[in-house]
Amino acid sequence: MNVNKDNIKISFVGDILPANLPYTLGFGNYDLLNQESLIDNISKPDIFFANLESPILSDSTSDEAFSGNMQILDYFIAKGINIVSIANNHILEQGEVGFYETVQLLKSKNIKVIGLNEEGTSNIESFSFNGNTICFAAFNAVHDIPNKGLYAELNESAIEQALQKMDELHATFKILTFHWGNEYFAYPNPEQIRIANFCVKQGCDLIIGHHPHVVQKAEIIDSKHVFYSLGNACFDYLFTGAVKVGLRVDITLNKNTPEIRYYPIATKGFGLKKMAEKHASLLLTEKEIIRQNEKSYINWYNQKIKKIRLAHRIKMKIYLLWLFIVLPVQNKYKLYRNVSRHFREIVG
Repeated sequence: MNVNKDNIKISFVGDILPANLPYTLGFGNYDLLNQESLIDNISKPDIFFANLESPILSDSTSDEAFSGNMQILDYFIAKGINIVSIANNHILEQGEVGFYETVQLLKSKNIKVIGLNEEGTSNIESFSFNGNTICFAAFNAVHDIPNKGLYAELNESAIEQALQKMDELHATFKILTFHWGNEYFAYPNPEQIRIANFCVKQGCDLIIGHHPHVVQKAEIIDSKHVFYSLGNACFDYLFTGAVKVGLRVDITLNKNTPEIRYYPIATKGFGLKKMAEKHASLLLTEKEIIRQNEKSYINWYNQKIKKIRLAHRIKMKIYLLWLFIVLPVQNKYKLYRNVSRHFREIVG
């Protein structure tokens, strides 16, 4: 890193869902975008990144899952979000047409888009400040819907190509963002750790991860920060405390070591208040360097992840039952309808 200008501020948040999930059709995030912001009272940075977890449609509806509300575009602009990743497992929920419309709508608002497949790697977007070039690329490693070459796939060859392109652009700071990992688990899996080490060796300056829907422990590799998952920024997952809370990471670049600050943020939905600051702070204290013997870590991880998945399936079912008790009558009907139509997808 060779930054020539002091105090270039870059902010990052994780998953943002401007739509409803199968079980929140008619009463979820789609209709809650104008409520108190996840990032209020924090000054706008020079660059602000988020992962866009659903397509955005001009004719979207709250009664279709993963159909993004166009109001999110104005929300992004108001909050200063000027670059998003579309390389994730839900961006193709509305097919190729929805994918291309999403990209076009974002670009029409001058919001940069990363994660587009270009010759087997991610497109590169950059920001320039007084002779400095900050470059971004994005990749996806989670697949629910087959990818027909629309977004960038996460693999070593694609990473090498992207970093080489950044070098050709004379990048002074190279950022990779990955949609990866296992849902609901606060630790990165062995493959994430391996890829992170590979990226740093190839010259990456910062890695930002998302998808697990919880904050995962961070790591510093050869003085480079790796945030394996920032958790949810704005999502309809509310069935445990961990999925309600995420991180905003602010990095100030200067001629010396980057300065890092963390802010707890909380998803809002169904009129719930923000998670208690104490809980968010508890997640923040879990930052540490993860350096364990590879074989023992793999064995421990595989045993633990099975228990985590089972526990969250149970918690989801309990949460749906609780919702049916507390929701207004109109929304009780919507919840019943949604679960009936999407039972296997929701609780399977």
